[in-house]
Amino acid sequence: MRDHYAPRTRWAIGAKGITFNDRARGIGLVGQALRYAFLNQGMLGMVAAPIRAFVRSREGLEAPDVLLAGCRC
Repeated sequence: MRDHYAPRTRWAIGAKGITFNDRARGIGLVGQALRYAFLNQGMLGMVAAPIRAFVRSREGLEAPDVLLAGCRC
C-alpha cells in the first residue's frame, strides 16, 4: 500500500569488500559477528528492513509532507 512510486535499483560493484554480500561471506562474517558481539554495531545490528515514517512537518497540514528514513548501521 503506497501512495508514491518507490523503484528499486541494482548496481554492479566491481570492488571487493564493499557490498553487504561481500561482508557477509567467509572471514568477513566472522568479523561482523565479532563487531556485533563487542560493539553492538555492524551488519548484524541492523534492522531487517529500512525504517520509514511519513510525518507532518507542522500543524495544520492535511497530509504528511516529510519522509523520515533511517537505518542503524
